[in-house]
Amino acid sequence: KKLTTYIFLYFFLYMFASLEEKINLKKYYLYYSLILIVILVFFVGFRYSVGGDWATYIGLHEKFRIYDYISSISTNEIFWSILNVFAIQFNLGVIGVNIVTAIIFFSSLFVFNKKFTKNLYIYMLAFPYFIIVVSMGYTRQCLALSFLMFSLSITGSFREIKILIFLLIGIFFHNSLIFISFLPFFFRPLINFNKIIILI
Repeated sequence: KKLTTYIFLYFFLYMFASLEEKINLKKYYLYYSLILIVILVFFVGFRYSVGGDWATYIGLHEKFRIYDYISSISTNEIFWSILNVFAIQFNLGVIGVNIVTAIIFFSSLFVFNKKFTKNLYIYMLAFPYFIIVVSMGYTRQCLALSFLMFSLSITGSFREIKILIFLLIGIFFHNSLIFISFLPFFFRPLINFNKIIILI
């Protein structure tokens, strides 16, 4: 039954993107993207007992019941701690953490997509791994990935400073981001993402 839901949503994402492309309604790209993002936020955010580290995250969430915002600063992953304390104080539980994570993740994917492809197929391509495995299985890593995508999308004045800010936020959600934090400073797309999506 669960597998059927995943398959249905995958083909829905494909049909939605295909329809938007065939009708050529690019001027409504923002509205179509928002529709998909709302659907995906509900799908990912309201999941229960789903994901490779679900039991681990439940345990971590419960641990934060003895924390407040001040004590959260003493942890290695400050923003992750603050997010959990916030969810506990407002009785949102782990579902609240997941919803906030989903909103941040799909917002970053939207920004990244708008920068490099502006193509709705990106959600279908991200579904098997980045959505199902990462966003539904590894919440902290998902948040770190989100801020990496934000940083990769930055252009304009004070680019390096903005990149550094986004990377620091991501690192304080999951420290592993520090090992690839150099990427946005040297990132220059050598391939046309649109052409790859069209070929797929």
